[in-house]
Amino acid sequence: MTPHPDFFMQIALEEAYKGLGRTHPNPPVGAIIVKHGKILGKGFHAKAGSAHAEVNAVIDAKAHGENLAGAEIYVTLEPCNHTGKTPPCTQAILDAGIQKVIILNQDPNPNVCGEGAVYLKNHGVHVEFCQNPDLIEKGKEILQYFVCSVLKKRPFITLKIAASLDGKISANKETRTCITGKQSQKYVHRLRNEHDAILIGSSTARIDNPLLTVREYPSQDEHQPTRILLYSLLSTPSDSHIFNSQAPTIVFHYLQVDKEKRKLLLAKNVTCIPVEKKNNQLDIKFILNELHRIGFSSIFVEGGAQIFESFLRENLVDKLYYFCAPIWLGKEGVGIQNSLEILKNSHIKHLDPDIILISNQNL
Repeated sequence: MTPHPDFFMQIALEEAYKGLGRTHPNPPVGAIIVKHGKILGKGFHAKAGSAHAEVNAVIDAKAHGENLAGAEIYVTLEPCNHTGKTPPCTQAILDAGIQKVIILNQDPNPNVCGEGAVYLKNHGVHVEFCQNPDLIEKGKEILQYFVCSVLKKRPFITLKIAASLDGKISANKETRTCITGKQSQKYVHRLRNEHDAILIGSSTARIDNPLLTVREYPSQDEHQPTRILLYSLLSTPSDSHIFNSQAPTIVFHYLQVDKEKRKLLLAKNVTCIPVEKKNNQLDIKFILNELHRIGFSSIFVEGGAQIFESFLRENLVDKLYYFCAPIWLGKEGVGIQNSLEILKNSHIKHLDPDIILISNQNL
């Protein structure tokens, strides 16, 4: 019995997830090639500049000696019909002899939307769009970073807050406080793994001295997101963990800073970018514009309080993960302004002993 087409599209989605956090500024895409109900090849887009999902699926099938004439391909995003760093996928589909293309989502880029499907139809290929609403939503979710980059001209911002029952994110201003349990900490590493970069402020870097790497959720490609530090006065010691070589690091700092400290960071292969002041702090919107220009599509913001409030005040948060732990830190603890307001319309995930409130803030 031949599986339902939705079965094959789900597998294509699983392929696409493999590229999440790795393909910026391109979207993550998955594809599988099927003939007579048999999967001949699978592929996903691994990183910008490398072969796209459709091409990798063709390569995979041909490596196993498969004849693709008359086959069908399931792809999570409309095949591209333009030449960038790689040739158009529409031509690769035609050259392979594939006769049917099933597409999950149209390209959200208004400059090219529909072109791939029309080109394939005009060259005799049967084109269909998936009609399963659940799969369509999953496809949109995996494209949300790319959509934000294309339409809003800035990276998608995910804000992660870990707080006590009384809404405090640390015991006091100068103490590193581990709030959540092991399951939540592992989940945070999974979220890190799905983003292009992780961002913190200088106080968090100085007090917590974090590595900001993916360790609890290892991947086959050993992906490490870029670390971004908003480091206004270059006050964090240059031997801090964030300046080691385990992952690329970008520092945004004021125009006027200690030149010797800047030289020390440059010697460690840290990218240093000067920023104008705005309201006596680094200009967040300028920073996001610069990160977009460089090519980042998604940023995972981890702290601290001033950073959280800056992103929330500027209405720049697209998705919020609010980890709530069953502890009480009391009046000396550090909280966040308007923390209850941002939790509206959240859905809850349980990670014993914590709960996570997840909400879309800006979508």
